Amino acid sequence: MTRKELFELVQKSRITMPYEEKSIERDAILFHWRSLDPDFKVPFQPEILMSLYGALGWDKKNKKWVVCSPTGLFDDLGDFQSFVCRTLSNTDMQGYTLKNHEEVIVCGNTPLYRSFEAERSFYAGLKKETDKSIRAQLILSRLSKAIVADSDNKAKQIKEAFEDIKEGNLLVLTTSLLENIETLDLTDSSDIEKMQYLSSFYQSVEKREANDFGVDLELIDKRAQVTSNEIKQYDDVTTLEYLIMFECRQRFVEEMKENGINIEIVRNPVFFDEPTKEDVDEGEFEEATPEETQEETPEEVTEETEVIENGNDEN
Repeated sequence: MTRKELFELVQKSRITMPYEEKSIERDAILFHWRSLDPDFKVPFQPEILMSLYGALGWDKKNKKWVVCSPTGLFDDLGDFQSFVCRTLSNTDMQGYTLKNHEEVIVCGNTPLYRSFEAERSFYAGLKKETDKSIRAQLILSRLSKAIVADSDNKAKQIKEAFEDIKEGNLLVLTTSLLENIETLDLTDSSDIEKMQYLSSFYQSVEKREANDFGVDLELIDKRAQVTSNEIKQYDDVTTLEYLIMFECRQRFVEEMKENGINIEIVRNPVFFDEPTKEDVDEGEFEEATPEETQEETPEEVTEETEVIENGNDEN
C-alpha cells in the first residue's frame, strides 16, 4: 500500500483525510497477527489492508501476500469461487484471478469480504462538518466590533491606528478621523454556549463509529438519567460485529495451518470486554446480570429503628 493509493481512496474529499487516517490507524490494532514460524513473515500492518480492501490472502502458487476482491461467483458450498488478486508490491496492478482455497487462501474482513472504506469516509465527513461548525461558533463568540468607515482613506487610517496601538507606538489622530465613526456588532459571546452541544455531538459521532466496529464507548456520553443497566443492554449488539470479524480471521488461521503455515491472529483486549473462548466457540454471549443492591447492614437497620423509636417517644 503506497501513500498515493491511500490518497486516491478519498480523492473526492481530500479535506477528510486526517479523520480517515486516524480511524484506519485505529483499525490496525484491533487484531494482532503473529507468525509462529521464524521463516514466514506476515504483512507489516495487515489490519490496515483488511480495512481498506476487505480481504487479504496468501497466494499459494507464487508464495506471496495479496489483497483480494471476490469475483462474485459462488461455489457448491456457498463461498466465492475465485478472487482477483494483486501483490502488495504493486507489481501486478491489473490483478490476476486465483481459485479460492485451491490457489489462494483468503482472510475476509467480514463474511462478505467488505472493506470499511465507505464507513470511514462517511464518519470522516460528519466529523469534518462538525469541526467546521465548532470553528464558526468560536469565531462568532468573540467580543469584537466591526468599525464602519465611509471611505477607503478613513478605513486605511483606522487600520494603521490599530497597528500602532498593537505595537505600542504613539498614536496621533486627526479630527476628521474621529467624525462619524460607527461600530457594528457582528459577534456575540453568548454563542459560545452552542459549543458544548457541538462538542457533545462530535463525541456521539465518534462513539457511534467505534460502536459499529465493536468498541464499547457508551460510558463516554453517559447522562445522569441513564442507568448502567440501560447502557449494558447494548453490549451484545456492540460486540457482534467484532466477533464476526474475529471468526473470519480464525477460519483463515485454520486453513493456513492445514496448508502447513502456522500463524495466529489474536484479539486486542485493550479495547474490548473480551468474551471467553467458550463464548466464542459456542456462539453465546455472557448474560447481563442486574446490578447488585447493597443490603443494609444490621448496624444500619438498628440505627434506623432507634431513630424511629426516638421519634415516636417524642410524640
